[in-house]
Amino acid sequence: SMGDDITQCPDGHFCLNGSLCQEIEGDEGNYFCDCDVAFDKKGNAFQGLKCQHKATVYCTYDEAVSKKSFCTNGGTCLAEIASKEAHVGCRCGDNYEGEHCQFVKGTRPDGWPYNQQSEAGSPSSGGGGGGSNGGVIFGIILAVLVLFAIIVFVALRIVKKKNENKALAGSGAVPELDPDGGKLQEAMGGVTTEEAAQNGDEFGDTMKNEEEAAEDEGEEGEII
Repeated sequence: SMGDDITQCPDGHFCLNGSLCQEIEGDEGNYFCDCDVAFDKKGNAFQGLKCQHKATVYCTYDEAVSKKSFCTNGGTCLAEIASKEAHVGCRCGDNYEGEHCQFVKGTRPDGWPYNQQSEAGSPSSGGGGGGSNGGVIFGIILAVLVLFAIIVFVALRIVKKKNENKALAGSGAVPELDPDGGKLQEAMGGVTTEEAAQNGDEFGDTMKNEEEAAEDEGEEGEII
């Protein structure tokens, strides 16, 4: 440490305004400055490679100082938000880029932001945060397409079910009984219910006669 507000990282570069050295994940031995904790005595927030650029405007409508949502180097807020909401981005001048306009054009490091948690939701391009807006638009379009596909699928299922019901009703699998028993006669091969009953009675009489004849033969056999 070189003072209360300046820190030298193990790889040799400096972090200003009370920011902390953080090792880049997946890049052992190289560090970046975590500007989330960078504040001066007046409470101003900072951003940049060394956390050297002071906030020139805060993007919170409640006028609270936010260590997340602000612009530097004359950038303007894309939207005003609550102090606890994610930073939307800044519209930068011609010479600056980044979610806070903290980089001179062409100096933005590859893989930035290194601290994904602190920069989550921030636009990746410095020309006004168009990357974030494009992502939101893409998400909305994707959601609409998915909803449309679900509606079409459900509608097709309903139509298919109705067609199946109509086909089942038209096949006569379960014949309805007409008042005169016509359907039942047809199912019985054209025999009416009266005829069926008469046939049943005749069958019963035949069986009875056969039983009586058998008994008579038995009695005659015993006499002999």
